[in-house]
Amino acid sequence: MIETWQTARLVEQDLAHLIHPVTNLRRHRESGPLIFARGEGSTLWDTEGKEYLDGFAGLWNVNVGHGRRELAEVAREQLERLAFQPTFFGLATPPPIELAAKLAEMAPGALNGFNFTSGGAESNETALKIARYYWALGGRPEKVKVISRLMGYHGIAMGALAATGIPAYWEGFGPRTPGFLHVSAPYAYRTGAGLSDEAFVVKLAEELEATIAREGADQIAAFIAEPVQGAGASSRPRRATGRRSRRSSRATRSC
Repeated sequence: MIETWQTARLVEQDLAHLIHPVTNLRRHRESGPLIFARGEGSTLWDTEGKEYLDGFAGLWNVNVGHGRRELAEVAREQLERLAFQPTFFGLATPPPIELAAKLAEMAPGALNGFNFTSGGAESNETALKIARYYWALGGRPEKVKVISRLMGYHGIAMGALAATGIPAYWEGFGPRTPGFLHVSAPYAYRTGAGLSDEAFVVKLAEELEATIAREGADQIAAFIAEPVQGAGASSRPRRATGRRSRRSSRATRSC
């Protein structure tokens, strides 16, 4: 079945009523939205029938492609059975219990506990709270500072926004949530000119160590390091960067 859309009417309604996050609203008012109506696999179609490659994968979350009927069927069955139930207050339903158990089988080492959220910012906000709460329960409530990397994107909620290392995202929202620090991105093209891979890794590690020393290891709750900085030019740190960063961060555990 081929659907037809009144694109001009949708554009008019969008401009009148729909607020777009992370969007230049003046430019948006001038050019209007690009409206996608359908997807199949990695292909999208807009309301005029023009075809696109979904290189963005939604927002990095359509990991198995659009139009997966088996997923739609499972979702339909669950919505008919039970639309929603929180996991607050010790409540649960079979699907998250079973998924947590399956993930525990797949995850490495002692990683066997899972808290499900509905989006990236909420996930990062939850991780930040868990890190601070962990130290508070251990009698170290002063360990609240979080180090993350410039060019890293962590979400639009206030804590995740403070962890985000892209200054343009901070503008217009007043004082950022305190306790967040930033070190250089592992992006050799911009920040490692003239350095060998080994020298660049050392440079990043020494900056992290200097930041920990300046702020106090007894004040640091967590260090955020992405395996790939999606918003940060899709840069992938050198393999040694992760190992050296872990060693640099270990000083915060015993303080």
